[in-house]
Amino acid sequence: MNLEENVERYGDSYFTKTHTNEAQRLKMLAQTFDPMTRLQLKTRGLPWGGRCLDVGAGNGSISVWLSEQAELATGQIFALDRDVRGLKELTEQHSNIQVIEHDLTTTMPDNLIGKFDLIHARFVLMHLPERIIVLERLISCLKPGGVIMISDSIDFNLETTSTSPYRKVMDACYSMLNVTFGLDIQWSRSMPHHFRQAGLQAIGAEVYFPSLDALSPAARFWKLTWDQIYDQMVRQNYIDAVTLAQAERAFIDSNYWELSAGMLTAWGRRSL
Repeated sequence: MNLEENVERYGDSYFTKTHTNEAQRLKMLAQTFDPMTRLQLKTRGLPWGGRCLDVGAGNGSISVWLSEQAELATGQIFALDRDVRGLKELTEQHSNIQVIEHDLTTTMPDNLIGKFDLIHARFVLMHLPERIIVLERLISCLKPGGVIMISDSIDFNLETTSTSPYRKVMDACYSMLNVTFGLDIQWSRSMPHHFRQAGLQAIGAEVYFPSLDALSPAARFWKLTWDQIYDQMVRQNYIDAVTLAQAERAFIDSNYWELSAGMLTAWGRRSL
């Protein structure tokens, strides 16, 4: 598929913050992955009194957590998103958070170049056909010695022959979103390579797969995700309604267990 043919953008018609379940969907995403993201950020080392850029800040959960860390009490957190509805009130509650409304697929504001000790983005670049250009723009915003940490989805279950309803729905979901706005569920594997090409140092990566069962926020996240794209998946024959209903019923079965799609996180440091 030619990504240039995508006319829809993430957040235009699908996963817009005006959707009735989007706030809850983002909450479930945060409950699933925030504990690991916080651990990864702590492990990389938070910059004392530093400037941090949280890209695609979503509901602001990571921006708020960063702002409350002792290491950053005298620093500043910049929460950047193309749609900042739901983020603006953070500045009233946290004096060291500044909200920036900007689309990184267009330009990078000059006043952000070379300014940050830490840059974080999670589940952002995988939705953007211009992901490599945007990654280069983000790296340009690092100070010498600054660290960038990018997380995106990875799903090794794609390489299995499972024919469960869940697996079929996930395959349909990925295919529909790829055609709609250019989602690439596997691009994250190449992040360390791009970091190396950009001249970053101390590069590393790791993968986290959360549990998917009746009690997990991951199951509720996927149910809410499927709800938003249900009509498109069924109408365009990506999946049939019966299989989708079977997959959703599994999420309320106390005996059901599966691995959710995971999160691949890569990091690197700009040389001094």
